[in-house]
Amino acid sequence: MEFQVLGPLRVRSNECVYLGTAYKPRLVLALLLARANRTASLDWLIGGVWGDRPPTSAYDNLRGYVHRLRKAVGRARLLRESDGYVLCVGDALDSLLFERLTARGTAAFDQGEMVDAGRLLRAALDLWHGSAFGEFTDCHTIAAVSERLEQLRLTAYECWVETELALGRHTRLVGELYEAVAAQPYRESLRSHLMLALYRANRRADALAVYREGRAILATDLGLEPDARLQDLHERILGGEPALSLRPG
Repeated sequence: MEFQVLGPLRVRSNECVYLGTAYKPRLVLALLLARANRTASLDWLIGGVWGDRPPTSAYDNLRGYVHRLRKAVGRARLLRESDGYVLCVGDALDSLLFERLTARGTAAFDQGEMVDAGRLLRAALDLWHGSAFGEFTDCHTIAAVSERLEQLRLTAYECWVETELALGRHTRLVGELYEAVAAQPYRESLRSHLMLALYRANRRADALAVYREGRAILATDLGLEPDARLQDLHERILGGEPALSLRPG
């Protein structure tokens, strides 16, 4: 049995696993997966489902939701602990696999093993099929977990882009980097990667245009100038610095 939270909540098995469409039992499952292999206290679960004003029937309702979930995932996986429940998934949760692959890929990158780093980071990123815990981010508890994973995803993506640039694969990066910058217009590191990819693809004018666009967005929206690293890259591209170039991608 495999559990997926990097996109729509899914439980996959050789047999059909039907979670139902009711929101609160699915939210309880999401909360348990947010603390996979660790105890989720009753009070924490109730706070996640009902916030600061749970109904008087909250404990009974929670037990009912857990009973339904046990039918779906098996009693042996969803255990009662002294002060809560623990969902035992082992390694069969995509977010845990994502973090392990990302850590291995980052370590390979730090050691200069770019091919291995790129392979591991790409495998990690390919686990995503949408926003983490996407349907449950109105729950503040889940929202915090989701945001942490989304930030890890961005960091892993940027590291993967750096491996591709180091391997001379800049041409194939340009299109998706334009999309990434459009989705994260204030993330200057992404913008610098796009500028460098364009420069190495012999598109210096486009690289400079990307800088001007970013500078205008920062000034208009935030009253800021680009950071020193982005300004330095702009100056180096403007001067056509040969050291920025690599073999054709």
